[in-house]
Amino acid sequence: MTTHLGPTTEQITSMRTAVMERVAPHDAAAPTALKPQSAGPRRFGLVAIGIGAIAAALIVMGVIMPVGSTGGATAQAAEFLTTAANATIETSDPVVGPGQYLRISTNSASGASNGGDRTMWLIPTTGVLYIPADRTHTWVWERHELPATVFFGEAGRAAAERYDLDPDNQNDPLRNGVLRAEGGAFFGGSVQSERVLDQLPRDPSALRDHFYDEYSGGSSSIDEDVWVRITGLLRTGEVPADLRAALYRTLALIPGVTITEEEVTLDGQAGVALGRTEPARGSIAREEIIIDPITGLLIGERTVTLADQEDIPAGTTISWSSVHTSVVDVTP
Repeated sequence: MTTHLGPTTEQITSMRTAVMERVAPHDAAAPTALKPQSAGPRRFGLVAIGIGAIAAALIVMGVIMPVGSTGGATAQAAEFLTTAANATIETSDPVVGPGQYLRISTNSASGASNGGDRTMWLIPTTGVLYIPADRTHTWVWERHELPATVFFGEAGRAAAERYDLDPDNQNDPLRNGVLRAEGGAFFGGSVQSERVLDQLPRDPSALRDHFYDEYSGGSSSIDEDVWVRITGLLRTGEVPADLRAALYRTLALIPGVTITEEEVTLDGQAGVALGRTEPARGSIAREEIIIDPITGLLIGERTVTLADQEDIPAGTTISWSSVHTSVVDVTP
């Protein structure tokens, strides 16, 4: 029998996660409760298989690195992040005029598996969020799941075919359909306001200290928490250029951040991959962000395995997402 945990908020909302959460301590799990899902596969978003249990054990044991004790990113990563910060300041942010919408388009693929066995495949998803110039007005979110094209092993292919043919999955409005919510309060969640973003420090050290001060657990280390916070903000597609630059410079202060691949293509866009492996968790998988070195814009993110697993060799991308932003006059 297939067990189902339902997709987390981060997986379901894709690049929209931090739009619907407050800037406050959290782990990779959902900060906002969604309605229960119909039976389906277990999913893995931008979190590697098996990491959650290990992290929880380490948190219980109190494995938390002290502030400022281990330096910052590698020299190469710090230099690139500084260059990206400078580039993003020179890149114009989209201007949303009266009656217009900020259109945040997302393509992603999240790993899925039958609970209780190791069959696994990737579920491709497209999502488009329309945010009105007046954020108190109606937000529109269009989402579609596509047939799977990436499988791990023949069992994974067979499980994916059963999933794609299940009418309950195709008719689920959270997977396929158009949702609307006044003020962006989908599922009763709270919306991150521009005021909150405006109040965040632009000085990298002050911004890092702000995140440190807000830390209250939920991650394997305080620096992992900062990484999660920063990448969560960046993936929304809403962060203004000056704050985006500050976030990049803050990442340069975080221990363990490295350049993992100098040339990588994600969803047709070329960029540089940066990642961070949490020392307390061991070498299971690495979460990475992809940055366009020319514009300084975030292209997207991915999770890459670091160790061989059944039907999944080391170096395999087990989830990814990309984001594009533009301004439009109409919604679906």
